[in-house]
Amino acid sequence: MLHSLNGVRVLAEFSVVHLHLNNNARNNLPLALFARDVMSFFFVLSGFVCMLSNKATVFSNTGAKPSFYYRRISKFYPFYLMIWTIDFMRQVFTTNYSSGCLPYLLCHVSQPFLLNVWMGCGFRIVSVPAWYMAVLFWIWMVFPYVQPIILWGFESRPWSKIILLSCMATACIFPLIPFGYQAIAMLPPLRMLEFVIGCITATTIQTRLHWGWPAISVIILIGFHVMQYYVFVHQPDLCYNEPDFTCSLWSFLVPGPATNPCVPWMGIYFNKFALLWAVLIHWLASSEYLEIKGRLGLLLENCTILRTLSMFSLHLYLGHNTVWGIMDEISKRAHFQDQVDMDISMIATYMGCYLLYLYVQPILDRLLTILCCQSIKDNPSLDGV
Repeated sequence: MLHSLNGVRVLAEFSVVHLHLNNNARNNLPLALFARDVMSFFFVLSGFVCMLSNKATVFSNTGAKPSFYYRRISKFYPFYLMIWTIDFMRQVFTTNYSSGCLPYLLCHVSQPFLLNVWMGCGFRIVSVPAWYMAVLFWIWMVFPYVQPIILWGFESRPWSKIILLSCMATACIFPLIPFGYQAIAMLPPLRMLEFVIGCITATTIQTRLHWGWPAISVIILIGFHVMQYYVFVHQPDLCYNEPDFTCSLWSFLVPGPATNPCVPWMGIYFNKFALLWAVLIHWLASSEYLEIKGRLGLLLENCTILRTLSMFSLHLYLGHNTVWGIMDEISKRAHFQDQVDMDISMIATYMGCYLLYLYVQPILDRLLTILCCQSIKDNPSLDGV
């Protein structure tokens, strides 16, 4: 278990969760921009973790693929389905589907089957954070077939291949810009490029990058976000209004109106330096893996709070909107919504997700064991979503 990666993942998740739970996100524009950017980090990190934990797996062996699929799906799907069920039952009584918004209902129903990412449904469906797991699911489906290719063809000059894939990921954005950010973000083949960047990075774990690279990565990322903030605040005419994905099942193919599309800016804006995320992940992982003395990631590795949060990070990511929604309904009925402080609500949401991990997840694991007639086989090595 590489705790430095768990630590940085928790910090990234905190920014996303905080943005989702903030009712006035536009007042946190720097956070909103970073949260979009950090999703690229999650896909690179997922590829890195998946490759590192399965590098010795020979998927041509009988049973290797089913075992991989079982580990991946059993890790998230029972909780994913439970959260969807709760949210669907809560929203079905508050949404008027008879108002010509049937595709919206179809998007809701497609989510348990993980098909919403192929339907142009956008994020605003039953469980907002679940789009990431749906994209990752389809990437996992092809990983056993991609892994041998990476091991065979990418171990020579791996950083050259990472740079090439990073450029390809950026280039693929340009023809898709008219469809809007939501359609681009949910396209599994495009996210597969970022995932593979993470996979190739995992093959470089024994290499030592120059120590200046991580500092350069951080400086470039900070500079990029400062530039983003300037454009969005001071040059709003350079940006365009994203199409409305709420009631259009075919919005992926027939986007809504857009004004002043800024093709070069948005093209750079989406991919967000996957190469630099790969450098940062490699630097943290290799420093801990090789036990380099005096490494700067010791705080991430030894922080008890980050280790505790990492245990239920999946439950926090998938469950925070649901817990928050239930709390909001209770506060409305109790007529004390305006008196609840934002910080208190955040703490309560974290505690609620931790209780789900502590008491509900074991029940789901036992049900899955009964249904599948076998215990859940977690990989004892580095593993994670």
